[in-house]
Amino acid sequence: MAAAAVPATFTTSFLTTIQTQKSSLKSWLSSEKSRIDVLTSDIEHAHSDATERIVAQLQRLDDVRTQRGLVAASNSENDAAVMGGVARQKRDLQEKKCSLEARVEAMRGKNTQGDMVLNELLKQQAEHQEQAIASRNKKLAIAEIKNTTIDDLTKGLINYKYTGLSFERVGNKGDLLFKFTRLSAEEPNKVFSFILTNQTDGTYILSKCEPELNKDKTDVLVQVLNSDSDNGLMHFMAGMRNLFKETLA
Repeated sequence: MAAAAVPATFTTSFLTTIQTQKSSLKSWLSSEKSRIDVLTSDIEHAHSDATERIVAQLQRLDDVRTQRGLVAASNSENDAAVMGGVARQKRDLQEKKCSLEARVEAMRGKNTQGDMVLNELLKQQAEHQEQAIASRNKKLAIAEIKNTTIDDLTKGLINYKYTGLSFERVGNKGDLLFKFTRLSAEEPNKVFSFILTNQTDGTYILSKCEPELNKDKTDVLVQVLNSDSDNGLMHFMAGMRNLFKETLA
């Protein structure tokens, strides 16, 4: 299985950057929401205060009408002046209310955009954390496979000593050199050898067969070894022994 594409150094620096951006964005969103609350409150108070003033002026107009009976021209002029003042205040109130509401809507738009950015950051953080966990788990699994394989070789193959099978570590990569003897009745000490290399993905490759063997046949054995975690190793060893014996014919 192919490893997830995770940057080698992201787990510390990248997540720190994400956390910093997330904290800054949350602070900004909190500040913007507070400003929206204040503006909304201002609209409500302004509307309430202006309404009270208009009601008071209308009441005063009613009082004037009651006192003067709406008969004199001067009274009509006074009424018109009062009504004109009320109309202006209504217009002023409406303009102020529209202006405040426009500001609130603009801030809400920014707030919504900020929420989208925050959600995207949280999504990216979750994805990278998931990739980091998957990568770490795969490394642990591969390490466990390697350790288990070496233990199995050490414990299991000792039972095949009577066939002349032995193995040892060679090189800096932990390659295993396997040797068969006792395959030839005429030359029981003749050595037949090969090397198995355990790759980073947990699979094996075969190399340096002495004497040289049929590659098509060894490829089949390697495929069995890599596909059967339970019995593949024993089938592989038995198959290699038979191929070496065929070279004696």
